[in-house]
Amino acid sequence: MFHCVVESTDSATLLPAIHALRSGAVVMLPTDTIYGLSARIDRPRALQRIREIKGRQEMAPFLVLIPRLEELAALTTRPPSQAVVDLLWPGPVTVLLPARDNLPAPLVGPQGTVAVRWPATPLVLAILEGLGLPIVSTSINRSGGPPLLEPAAIAREFGAAIDVLVDSGPTPDAVASTVIDLTRDPPVIVRQGGRRIDLGELEAAMEGDPTAP
Repeated sequence: MFHCVVESTDSATLLPAIHALRSGAVVMLPTDTIYGLSARIDRPRALQRIREIKGRQEMAPFLVLIPRLEELAALTTRPPSQAVVDLLWPGPVTVLLPARDNLPAPLVGPQGTVAVRWPATPLVLAILEGLGLPIVSTSINRSGGPPLLEPAAIAREFGAAIDVLVDSGPTPDAVASTVIDLTRDPPVIVRQGGRRIDLGELEAAMEGDPTAP
């Protein structure tokens, strides 16, 4: 286990996490919400390791964090319009979009959707931009249990199974992201998280979008 303590977004400080992700490792990262287990989306063994660490059911898909909006084209057949992006991102809102046929199975939900978020946290964005690739993220907990919010507790419980731990301090007040299904008309809030979204405002942003459902 490599323990990486991060106090800034200095690229040199973040290199161990970036190099670990690039090599196919499993990394603990702070996000806009809570700490998550992360790996490259194109490393099947790393994704399987995350499932094994959590004891997660095979059918539960992973969330994808993107470094830039251009990555959406490789993930979904129907990216959100600029008006929707401006309303929801960057930040702690996850959207469900129609998944492309060639995506790895662990990213695709039973309804053929992919869950995507463009984060706002500078530290995570710096790692994503340094890597230049999307990564998965899932809460750090045993399947069915509450997420762990303090790096020390995560290290005690999971440290031996994680390659790099990026520590930005405890997040005791953090909650999971808001999840919105954009494949449905009208859009539906699947999970209410820390960010409140006005569905009327969202529907207005989707009006006139020829790709909307």
